[in-house]
Amino acid sequence: MGRFPRFSPSLASLVLAAVLAAPLARCHAGAPAAMPSSGRGHSGEGPGFLVSGNDAVDEDDVRGAIRRAGCAGADSACLKAVCDSVAYLYWSLGYIDVNVVCEEPGPDGPARVVISEGGVSSVEAVEIVGAAADGRALIEPIFEETVGEPFSPGRFETAVASALRAYDGAGYPAASITPEVAAVGETGLKVVLSVEEGPRATIGAVVFDGVTKTKHDVLERETGLAVGEPYDGSRVEEARQNLMSLGVFEAVSDARLTMNPRDSSLTVTFEAVEARTSFAEGVLAYGPTPGGNEVYGQVEVSLTNIAGTLRKAGVYWMRRGSGRTAWEVSYREPRIFTLPVGLEGAIDSDIDELAYERRRFSLRLVQQDGRRQELSVGWFLATTREGPLLGDETGEDVRNSYRENGLDVGLMYDGTDRVINPTRGFRGDLRLEFSSFKCDGCDTPDRTLWAGFAGGSYLFGITGNTVAYAGARFYGVSAQNGDVPPSRRIRIGGVNSLRGYPEEWFVTEGAYLGTAELRYIAGARSRIYLFVDAALLEGSWAESEGVDFPLLGYGLGLTTGSRIGIFRVEVAAARGEPLGDAKLHLVLTQRF
Repeated sequence: MGRFPRFSPSLASLVLAAVLAAPLARCHAGAPAAMPSSGRGHSGEGPGFLVSGNDAVDEDDVRGAIRRAGCAGADSACLKAVCDSVAYLYWSLGYIDVNVVCEEPGPDGPARVVISEGGVSSVEAVEIVGAAADGRALIEPIFEETVGEPFSPGRFETAVASALRAYDGAGYPAASITPEVAAVGETGLKVVLSVEEGPRATIGAVVFDGVTKTKHDVLERETGLAVGEPYDGSRVEEARQNLMSLGVFEAVSDARLTMNPRDSSLTVTFEAVEARTSFAEGVLAYGPTPGGNEVYGQVEVSLTNIAGTLRKAGVYWMRRGSGRTAWEVSYREPRIFTLPVGLEGAIDSDIDELAYERRRFSLRLVQQDGRRQELSVGWFLATTREGPLLGDETGEDVRNSYRENGLDVGLMYDGTDRVINPTRGFRGDLRLEFSSFKCDGCDTPDRTLWAGFAGGSYLFGITGNTVAYAGARFYGVSAQNGDVPPSRRIRIGGVNSLRGYPEEWFVTEGAYLGTAELRYIAGARSRIYLFVDAALLEGSWAESEGVDFPLLGYGLGLTTGSRIGIFRVEVAAARGEPLGDAKLHLVLTQRF
């Protein structure tokens, strides 16, 4: 519901009106009198007063009311202020028949506050005045629930708020409801609700304050609010949620409503803080291996709001060691026609000069709720040639050629508190692929493949700026009617998985990985951390000999912000090896 100035006084005024309408005196300040029994209530010394008779209300609350009277002495004026303040406390809790006596201090004791609580009055009737037939039908059921119940300011405040929301959803954002008490009888209260509905409003304009990167006509389309249509408060709140779900804003305020008195049109204004969602990232890793020192490189560029249209594109390139490269180009259209579903296409390549060459084209439908969650369903077609990139004596390519068709499903949820340097929250991923793998022009039987990934991580505070991170991941691939193709096997090691081992040094058909980190958050973009990575592999072989299983690596990392971006450096070693064989990982991320 949008924010709109409306006159809706607190239920405290309702209670005060009830008191003023009561035929009996509620407070009395005078000379000392005999102290009545306190029954089950509390009594004790306080700041100048002895309290008794408070059976139902805690003494701390009563003494708080005494302090709110704001007087220091015990003269008649002060006693009256104290008496009124305590009585008002009880009235606000529904004890309309309360009687409070405030007595001056005597020669042998302090001033006294003597309370006769009575009972909580019930609501005998609720009368609605000033509402049209449609408005009365809208709000009567809300207040009928209060009839016959003990009077409660909180219950009436909730009911009034619900009624105003109902009016807001019906197109009356300027409606106001003033509750009053018409009479106080022996059996209960009669509450009169004076309603001013105001004019029926239409949407005159939708404004986005603070937005410079995204086109306003695109945002208007995403809100679903059309100029000239009847105002509906529930749709305005839905529009705010739609803006947040785009993933390009850090925050979007509740709508601010401004009415033009000439035509009852509303200007709906959202104040938004744009996020830096696009980024360019480079990764460089170096470390000794039994086959010689290796350098690993990775570059990724992601554009998430191209020309302010919410379109997305990405480019990814990786050098995975000697003779191994991979790249991917992707593009996402945020909507298919007017449906709230995006369409993403991608082309990727994966080459190992000694084992295979794979190309893949994919299309997927994506339903995204900002960075929080994403659901995708897709289809892909891949071609693979297995064997070394060598020809026969005539130069002909003699490798077997395979065609793969498959379906994939993905689900992601990100509940962390922020994108950069998060400090708490859960994040989870799930991906599944099913495909058929057929050889072109050979007698190899067709294979059915499935592959899956499941991962989750959790961040929680320990003390001060110290944060713990725990993560677990599973990768698996399996085949029927044959072996898993080399191009579909899983590679583990290095900056993306096991930081103490060479990049993608292990090839496996199943991997269980766990990570633990102890982080010290030094700033919004900075942290220092210790980490341990561990893994269990199935059906794996290592390019290096003498590796102990389970795999275990450990190290130290530093992330810090600078003018050129967020810089991360990690030094990691595997168990059983000297520190001189540690791996060095450097990562630079620039967000814009």
